[in-house]
Amino acid sequence: MTSSVTTGASQPVHGMTVEKDVYVTARDGVRLAVDIYRPDAPGKFPALLAISPYGKDVQTCDSPPQPFGKSVFEASIESGDPCYYAARGYVYAIADLRGTGYSEGEYEGLFSRHEGEDGADIVEWLATQPWCDGNVGGAGICYFASMQLHIAAEQPPI
Repeated sequence: MTSSVTTGASQPVHGMTVEKDVYVTARDGVRLAVDIYRPDAPGKFPALLAISPYGKDVQTCDSPPQPFGKSVFEASIESGDPCYYAARGYVYAIADLRGTGYSEGEYEGLFSRHEGEDGADIVEWLATQPWCDGNVGGAGICYFASMQLHIAAEQPPI
């Protein structure tokens, strides 16, 4: 008897389309800047949102992926690798919090009420896009991970 068990990570199957500085309007009219990395294939895909005040433009780099345990993996790029996820059938959105990066408004500091509200507004927007299947999750470590809790507390209706 033979077994056909597959081990290891999933394989990339898609190319990628990138849209930079897409603006999503928050409930109070502030425009939030989001970069969208999505599979360059027809159909609808689940989405992941990474959001922080660190600046979305510094969350990707052109160098090869770093192995676990290297400083780039552990600290500099906390959002996760959008190229990895887009190639495997996910839309990956990285956003600047209000008042940071290219987003409008004023940054009110760590854990302000706007962080959860703005994240929830982006989640709702992502879920309604023609390339999204309506499923939206959170992504990232450290500040990005804490944002997931603040967004979930808002209970976006998706």
